[in-house]
Amino acid sequence: TRELSEANRAKSRLLAAASHDLRQPLHALNLMVAQLHIESHPVERERLAHRVDQAIHAINTLFDGLLDVSKLDAGVIKPETATFPIQQILDRMDMAHSASARAKGLDLRIRACDAWVHSDPLLLERIVGNLVANAVRYTRSGAVLLACRRSGANLRIGVWDTGIGIAPDKLERIFDEFYRVEATAGESGDGLGLGLSIVARLTDLLSHPVEVRSAPGRGSCFCITVPQGMRQITAPARGAAQLAGVLEGRSVLVVDNNDAVLKSTADLLKGWGCRVHSLTGLSPEDPAPATDVELVLVDMRLDNGDDGVSVVSRLRKRLG
Repeated sequence: TRELSEANRAKSRLLAAASHDLRQPLHALNLMVAQLHIESHPVERERLAHRVDQAIHAINTLFDGLLDVSKLDAGVIKPETATFPIQQILDRMDMAHSASARAKGLDLRIRACDAWVHSDPLLLERIVGNLVANAVRYTRSGAVLLACRRSGANLRIGVWDTGIGIAPDKLERIFDEFYRVEATAGESGDGLGLGLSIVARLTDLLSHPVEVRSAPGRGSCFCITVPQGMRQITAPARGAAQLAGVLEGRSVLVVDNNDAVLKSTADLLKGWGCRVHSLTGLSPEDPAPATDVELVLVDMRLDNGDDGVSVVSRLRKRLG
């Protein structure tokens, strides 16, 4: 009975936090779109477009967090481990967080590392990304450091910051859902407070211990211990110049029951030089689309109980 009561309270906290934190960017988005309709000055329209991007990013981030917690609790996420260079993740952290750090006047330092690790690359990237994002969010001035250190057969990945820090009596609570450290003046308390709870679930799933040290007013350090892997010989990666235009001239079929998504996806692909065929669905009675299709993008959930897997199966039969 106690577990059921706590689960019900957790659901209520989720609904309250989600409705509050999602309403703000949605309300801002509505106002900005309305202003875009009447604004004619190019500079102001560009500024509004940038703010629309920020609002959409905030909404997507919140939904991503909610979906991650839901999938982790449902046990549908299964690790797919591999051996890979940790520098891949370090490079992505630089690309993903350097701009937000610069916007706050912070120095984001990422030390190169030639070690290889054995883990799930996508899940480990999400762990490190959440830690770096939190460090930037709760640091007003100074720096954020991401660095690795070998420890026997393991690699310790650490994120240090010079932020607001965490009181000793709060350390055990920071990995709870919806818990947010109270921000001091000038700090951002945005988000649902799900980042560290996702970190805790993912590190537990991967058996990567996480440690935290912190002092109020002096900053925090989060450290993940990951097993090292044997270095592998790989073919050189294709550079951006080689990848540019790889889709140009390709014939692409897009199937989506949402007209706005269908048109936006088709327009984007056309901008990349693709020849695009668009369908809102493909029933067994519909004629086959163009026979030269090389790539198919299909929405998973379609109308009338149809789904993307069934559409792909029918396409394979019709197009050989």
